[in-house]
Amino acid sequence: MHSLSSSNRTPSQTAIRFALSHTALTSAVVGLRTTDPLEDSVKTEDTPSLTNEEISYLNHSIDINFYEQHR
Repeated sequence: MHSLSSSNRTPSQTAIRFALSHTALTSAVVGLRTTDPLEDSVKTEDTPSLTNEEISYLNHSIDINFYEQHR
């Protein structure tokens, strides 16, 4: 996340943008302990969207995790 972040987007904003770029998701649940991360998360809407290249890079950086234990 750090390598794709800049002065225009923090690592947490990059992570939120990445999560929301998936067509099956409509929201992201983020952990907040103080108001600073809350304010950072809210400002995500004002940050540049991820490019297709950034999304592809992140997709290939994460191991696929198939959930196999259904209850």
